[in-house]
Amino acid sequence: MHTLKSIIFILLVFCLISQPLLQAQTKKYAQVKGTVKSRETSEPLPGVNIIVVGTVLGTTTDLEGVFTLNKIPVGTYQIKATMMGFKPQLKSVTTILNQAVILDFKLDETVIETPALVVTASKRRQSIQDSPTSLSVMTSQDIERLNEPYLDQALKTAPGVHFAGSNINIRGSSGFSRGAGSRVLLLVDGIPMMPGDSGDIKWDVIPVGEVKQVEIVKGAGSALYGSYALGGIVNVITKDPSPEPQTSIRLASGIYDKPYWPEWRWTDRTLHFNQMDFSHSRSINKLNFLISANKRQDTGYSQNGDLQTWSTLGKIRYSFTPETYLIVNGRWTYRKAGEVVLWKNQHDALMIPEEAINQRTTSTKLNLNSIFRQVVNQKFAYKVQAAYLRNWFNTSFVDRIEWSTGNDLRLESQFDLEPWEKHSVTTGSEVIFDIVESTLFGNHHAYGWAVYLQDEFKFAKNFALTSGLRFDYHHIVDLKTQTEVSPKIGLVYRPTPITAIRLSAGEGFRAPTMAEMFTSTIVSGFRVIPNEDLKAEHSWSYEIGLNQPLRENIYFDLAVFSTDYWDLIEGQPDQSLTITFQNLTRARISGAEVSFKTSWFNRMVGLDVGYTFMEPRDLTLKKTLAYRPRHLATVGFNFNYGIVGFNVDYQYNSRLDEVLIYPDDDRVAKHFTDAKLAFNWPHFQLSFDADNIFQYNYTTVERNLAPIRKFMVTLSSTF
Repeated sequence: MHTLKSIIFILLVFCLISQPLLQAQTKKYAQVKGTVKSRETSEPLPGVNIIVVGTVLGTTTDLEGVFTLNKIPVGTYQIKATMMGFKPQLKSVTTILNQAVILDFKLDETVIETPALVVTASKRRQSIQDSPTSLSVMTSQDIERLNEPYLDQALKTAPGVHFAGSNINIRGSSGFSRGAGSRVLLLVDGIPMMPGDSGDIKWDVIPVGEVKQVEIVKGAGSALYGSYALGGIVNVITKDPSPEPQTSIRLASGIYDKPYWPEWRWTDRTLHFNQMDFSHSRSINKLNFLISANKRQDTGYSQNGDLQTWSTLGKIRYSFTPETYLIVNGRWTYRKAGEVVLWKNQHDALMIPEEAINQRTTSTKLNLNSIFRQVVNQKFAYKVQAAYLRNWFNTSFVDRIEWSTGNDLRLESQFDLEPWEKHSVTTGSEVIFDIVESTLFGNHHAYGWAVYLQDEFKFAKNFALTSGLRFDYHHIVDLKTQTEVSPKIGLVYRPTPITAIRLSAGEGFRAPTMAEMFTSTIVSGFRVIPNEDLKAEHSWSYEIGLNQPLRENIYFDLAVFSTDYWDLIEGQPDQSLTITFQNLTRARISGAEVSFKTSWFNRMVGLDVGYTFMEPRDLTLKKTLAYRPRHLATVGFNFNYGIVGFNVDYQYNSRLDEVLIYPDDDRVAKHFTDAKLAFNWPHFQLSFDADNIFQYNYTTVERNLAPIRKFMVTLSSTF
């Protein structure tokens, strides 16, 4: 009955808000066009976002800074121009039937580069200050400055983010689980990228050089995104194809230093790595396309740490009209690597047990997706997207070979509406199919569907209320069915044009993955056995925050948060090192987070600081949650003068109070410092990097030494 009521409620509300759309079809339309230039240089600005406030209409400027808005009904509107690095500008315009109104913008540069718009928190474009939940954004410039081969290595510098092995934690959400689930949802261009078998994040599917922006949502996001968004969301937005022919080539090569302790040196070879990246994009009439290829070879810094990866990407965008387009994406990644589960012992920390030396994994990932979007009128736009993700891997042990193939198919429709003044509605539905064939997890089929609805209502000049609800149905064939209802509510108060106070509360859930329910294997002395009775995890996230530029060159964000968890799934080892995933823990993680960004002397000197304090408590066992540090801090300093750029990035994680497998092992805090010197010419860059420059030794999970010092030279060119 509860399920039926939820579905009926969402359908009734959708019918009500759809009525004004029919009336909008009868209106007469006009056109607004113009240019956007820099006030300082008078140069045209390409890629500026042009938004008709209070409607779903919008566009971007071309290479000449020109924009055109069609299908605008006769009336008076507020039109906003936004671009990162420039102050937003708002202008009023009155359209005239059968005439084109000319509207020109001149934007002023900002001292600090902050994102103009974000899309993840509400599944639609909005200012970061209008989001009721905390967001961190990494731009392509940030990622280029860090110069990391994989995205997870760059995300470590984001406030509130830390890693336990390859598991990303947003405000301590995930803990550690090797290859079996994530409490953070990964999206690429808004499409989930979670394998149907393992349910963990495969960071090598994302070509770092093609990333335009990464948006990190902190807190439960299941009211819009369903499972996996229990503790947060990472949305990777890729670059659009260039209107003009553009080719980029990047060559990187480096070496690992000798270990700090001579007895840790396990080979006389010079351990090294190299990477090659290529991309090309261009436009042919209404067709835009981008292709890229990547190859990386790495000996690793530890025994059995070698890897080879090849990846390709293709992106096509076809614009039928300025209001209607189709995007088709394809990604393929091949990876062959040794497996490092545990070190041999603390005195041979870069070696592994002899029986594991030949343990290797070969894997491929294939992702195909398409997005069709159409703006019907000023009140209504919709998109339909389909995605297929195939995850295959094969691991060879001394005595056997284990493999898995996971096929995940998703279909989603989303409707964006502005049914009445001061209302923005997002609603949609999703269908998911999972097919798993595996020696590790067995053969299983699952399917599910969901409907969701969110309404943002500006009920006063300075107040905006956001409420949302999602219903999910998930069924594993011949085994079990689970249903979930996930609500959320948020409030944003804007006492001044540059100040935003936010409050939010939302529920999250995560259905157990195939790996957590069905894994049966023995690895490095650990035996993992199935548990088909697992049920979904749940959370409630609460937050109050303040976003406030203190001056033109100082940006400040403060948040106080608390998240309650029920039935957390943990891999629990017994005395014989037999691990079973169980719903064990009732937990709470509370804390505070502050982000500070400043820039001086016309962007010559910049400083980014982030600090997060957490109190991660296991309320069942009355102790600290495992693999969660209490203190996280990041500091980024950059200096730019002429063609020379220099930056230093520092990361700190306090010592882990609790771990699960080897609690008596020595543990230390993480102090990790990177430095980079770059020379930038118009079409060419040369950079020198040193990672872990102080050769600090630490672990994020037991008996796995984190990367030692390495040096790298990078040549890149765009023409």
